[in-house]
Amino acid sequence: EAQRAARKIADARARLGDEPPPTLAGVARVRVQLPNGAKIDRRFPPDHTLGHLRDFIDLHVHDHPTTVDAALHSYVLATNYPRRVFNVVDDGDAPGADAALPIAEVHGKVVYVQDLDA
Repeated sequence: EAQRAARKIADARARLGDEPPPTLAGVARVRVQLPNGAKIDRRFPPDHTLGHLRDFIDLHVHDHPTTVDAALHSYVLATNYPRRVFNVVDDGDAPGADAALPIAEVHGKVVYVQDLDA
C-alpha cells in the first residue's frame, strides 16, 4: 500500500509540472479552500484539466501533513456562484467523472474542497 501511495504521488508530480509564469497566455488562476479553512493558490497552463487541480490538492495534502488533514482522500470540488460540484477524485480504477474538464471551468474562482468522509 505504501508503495502504491508513493507511486501515486510521483505520478501526480510528473503530471502537474511547474507552475507557469503569470504572463503565459491563457493561464488560469485558482484559489483552493481546504476543509480546515486554509487557502492555497496556483496558476495552471490553459491545457490543464480539473484532474491537474486534483493532483495539486493531493500533493499539497501530502507535502503539508501538519497543516492539512492527511486523511483527506475522498472529496469533491465545489464553486459557490454559480454553484457547481465536480467529482474529480480517483477511485483507484478511473478518475472522477469531471477530471477531464478544462481548468478554465474554475479560472478566477474559489474552489472549495468538500471532504466526503467528514
